Amino acid sequence: MFDSCPLLYPYRQDGEPASLRQTASTRWTYEHSDKRNDPGVQPDSAIQRFETLLDDAWPCGIDAFSIQRTQTDKQDRLDMHMRIHPNDTNDPRRITLHFSGVQHLEFSQTSAETGIDRLSIEAVRDRGWNGIMYEVHDPGQQVLAFYCASFEVAVA
Repeated sequence: MFDSCPLLYPYRQDGEPASLRQTASTRWTYEHSDKRNDPGVQPDSAIQRFETLLDDAWPCGIDAFSIQRTQTDKQDRLDMHMRIHPNDTNDPRRITLHFSGVQHLEFSQTSAETGIDRLSIEAVRDRGWNGIMYEVHDPGQQVLAFYCASFEVAVA
């Protein structure tokens, strides 16, 4: 019953593990459990396709980034399009990513050459959040993070 619950561990402000007694200097951190190797979890075909197509493409530069408001059946949603390319000049691929139903978007451009070292997409449908199926982020970089209902990837 509690297998899908996130684990919280206390840490002091200096980053050292704290006792289970909560004090003013206790911080709680979220530990994500990797379910990809869990035989009871069904793999997500969209994520598998994404990882197969782009596993060796990283890091990538961003060619285009756009957000569009779409109205369907009297409901608004945000869609995001990204066009990226591998930083390896010997790799001619052009990658198009389309994310539908984007929520809680965070984008932090540090310069005109902002790129993405790696993009991670994780299935979160088991959390029961209305309209949110995926969490998308760039681990460790904190340039891009959001949730979405669906996504597509195309490589040319």
